[in-house]
Amino acid sequence: MPRRRLLLTLLAFAACEHTPTELDPVGGLLVTDAGAYVARHERGTGGYAEYGFTVVARFTNTTSRTLYLENCFPDAKGPTFGVALIDPPTGAFGSAYSPFWACVGVDLAHMVVVRPGATRVDTIHVVGPTAVDGITQRPLGAFDGRMRLVYEVMTGDSTPPGGLGRSNTFSVRRE
Repeated sequence: MPRRRLLLTLLAFAACEHTPTELDPVGGLLVTDAGAYVARHERGTGGYAEYGFTVVARFTNTTSRTLYLENCFPDAKGPTFGVALIDPPTGAFGSAYSPFWACVGVDLAHMVVVRPGATRVDTIHVVGPTAVDGITQRPLGAFDGRMRLVYEVMTGDSTPPGGLGRSNTFSVRRE
């Protein structure tokens, strides 16, 4: 009887184990250091007032393939990123913190490499607004709400494996 119980226990553990496939969306994991951030005034006034906060992001490659994080220039130290607003209202501009990247083309050989099993940590200072209406001088985008950090992730054949570069959601409140 004890032998049978041991066998059943081992089978139960084996059934619960998850082994990511090559492009499994659970295979890449982007996690922020907090579930909530406060954006504080940094400089400027009126529509040109800027607010910022710092995110420490951990990207872990749990796939069996090398993953590449898009960056802006061949010698850039960190990846490009976006800050996506979760459930934006109809007609909304999106997050006020998502930067516009004017980048040169970067091939895989010059992207940020994250090998299988490796974890990359980035400290990102996020500032917004990244856009202002040229007529009204009002900032575009939401300063407050539920958001997520987004990296552009590629595989060795330049395929973007969906969902690997999306972080947990977090809230942002402007102070």
